[in-house]
Amino acid sequence: MILNFQTLRDICGRENADKIAVEFAGQRLFIPRKPDKDGPLSRLIGHASALKLAARFGGWRWEVPVAEGKRIRIERMLRLGHAPQDIARMLGCSQRYVMRVRSRLAAQPDIETPKPGQGVQP
Repeated sequence: MILNFQTLRDICGRENADKIAVEFAGQRLFIPRKPDKDGPLSRLIGHASALKLAARFGGWRWEVPVAEGKRIRIERMLRLGHAPQDIARMLGCSQRYVMRVRSRLAAQPDIETPKPGQGVQP
């Protein structure tokens, strides 16, 4: 059994998987066997989702990839209308990577992305 973001999304839902990606990017996440209602994982994604995750991966330590959290932050900033060059500077990545994320985001039919030149400036 492999824990990756697709599996995480299947168990917890996309929104909760994204929360984990952003909050724990680049860190080792311990998934408790019996999550406490007031524990960090339950506070972040809700106790019901933490229990579902623990049922399959309780006791595991998972190195949360940095790239997934960064991609999610880029998507959020693009939705707010930030310019790709500003996002790249603020997040410490290449403008090319930001443009790739924007292209993938634009290919998703249920998500609106601002057109170049629209939106707010940081």
